[in-house]
Amino acid sequence: MGPLRLPTTIKYIYSFQVILLLIYALEQIKNNEAQPVKQWVGVWNATIPGSDCIGLEQGSFKVVGQEDCLYLNVYTPKLPQEGLLDGGLMNVIVYLHGEAFQYGSGIGHTPHYLLEGGDDVVFVTINYRLGPLGFASTGDDILPGNNGLKDQVAALKWVQRNIAAFGGNPGAVMLAGTSAGGVSVHYHLVSPMSLGLFNRAIASSGSAYCPWGYTENVVQKTKQLAEYLGCPTYYSKDTVKCLRSRPAFIVSETLKNFLPWMFDSFTVFGPTVEPPGVDRFLTDLPENLP
Repeated sequence: MGPLRLPTTIKYIYSFQVILLLIYALEQIKNNEAQPVKQWVGVWNATIPGSDCIGLEQGSFKVVGQEDCLYLNVYTPKLPQEGLLDGGLMNVIVYLHGEAFQYGSGIGHTPHYLLEGGDDVVFVTINYRLGPLGFASTGDDILPGNNGLKDQVAALKWVQRNIAAFGGNPGAVMLAGTSAGGVSVHYHLVSPMSLGLFNRAIASSGSAYCPWGYTENVVQKTKQLAEYLGCPTYYSKDTVKCLRSRPAFIVSETLKNFLPWMFDSFTVFGPTVEPPGVDRFLTDLPENLP
């Protein structure tokens, strides 16, 4: 990290818009997982909200958001550097937003009632890549899939490294989510990537066993996406190279061609089993995992 510019006039809650990762548009569709941001020069203004990840807006189906979207939001009632932690570090809640893995963001979920009326906790919300930018897959090591879920893993790792600076206890992290966020929580409970990153969980209105919680035919849909964008589909390397050359806005807008839901009833691009030979978030179908 680096120096932060923080709020000074909030009465009850310190709210920080903290950069998590920095991914640019032409890299959002490639197989590389999100990388931790390097230490910056100067002061990062943590009072300005970050952008939503690119996706279709619910209802209007307009493309909204930006490529630089992998931010997390930290809310804390106390700061350790001000000597306000008489009872030690606080419990942490990391909340994952829903919206079918196609749209939504973390910024709209605030903890004000929770923090003003209950026990002291640190509350964290995150953004993660959505739709084809987060879940396209070629079914091999070129683009294994589940980048959106791996973004969540990266956020949990950030919490482990940095949350103590905001008064949070990295050893007391509860992962919670609703709808697609609840599905995500269930996947984190069985994913080898998430081991040791949290120790409590609440999955609300969604689990990996929901009909829409696991996405079938992702490789087929990725090929169809490539065809819509004028990309070759025979070799995965050529497919991904071409997809990377297309603006992220256009890639996401192409999702409108799938709106008749030709493949499943709800989630066009979402969680899927990754191929052997790569570092996998999801190694098997949910019903086969312990």
